[in-house]
Amino acid sequence: GKKYLEKNDTKSALNAFLSSLDRANITGDKEAAGMICYEIGQIYDKDDKLTEALNYYHETILSSTNNNLKSKAFYAMGQIYDDVVYFEPAMEHYYASVSYAGEAENLKAQTKALSNIANMYAERYDRDNTYTYLDIAKQIATETNDSKTMGAIWTKSGDTLSIINEDVNALKDYKQSAMFYREAESPIKMAKNFEKASDIMLKLGNKTKAKSLLEKAYSLSVDADDRNYTKALSKKLLSV
Repeated sequence: GKKYLEKNDTKSALNAFLSSLDRANITGDKEAAGMICYEIGQIYDKDDKLTEALNYYHETILSSTNNNLKSKAFYAMGQIYDDVVYFEPAMEHYYASVSYAGEAENLKAQTKALSNIANMYAERYDRDNTYTYLDIAKQIATETNDSKTMGAIWTKSGDTLSIINEDVNALKDYKQSAMFYREAESPIKMAKNFEKASDIMLKLGNKTKAKSLLEKAYSLSVDADDRNYTKALSKKLLSV
């Protein structure tokens, strides 16, 4: 099933996983059944068959005793409810994801769910809760001592703060994220943060700074030999 997914043959992958699930159920292997249900849920999720995806994620939670897998399933369900703007169910599933990730001592998973909770509060213009959950996510991300994890959370924080027009703090987070990604030797991720910061500067009317930041992003994309991104940035520079 996974090999079919690597080839983007989702129909064959689904058939393989369903056959595997039948076998797992026959042998009474609940752990295997849980893992397979999650894979099936992912396929339906990507195809926007949300009811089927939710059902299989739910079966994952019922079958598995693996807290990491339960956390992933709750997170995926939270994202579905988040995308369709069902606030309370999304929150409940994100909280459950945080809880199971905590049981598994999975700090990275906790930061992802917490930052999504913050983002949901930002979309409701609840500044206090937005900052509260971003601060918790950052604190836990720092405990990972992983530059990529910290970079991702600070970028997400910048995106979230942009929603509530906290532009100055968003700029600070993009700058900090770029520093984390420099440590992680991830030039494209650095470039993305410079691009986001450029967008804010343009919004604030500072075209000179906006262009300077875009030029930094462009230079990083050239060094990384990401031709598609370089082309997109080049086009964007012409409009500044």
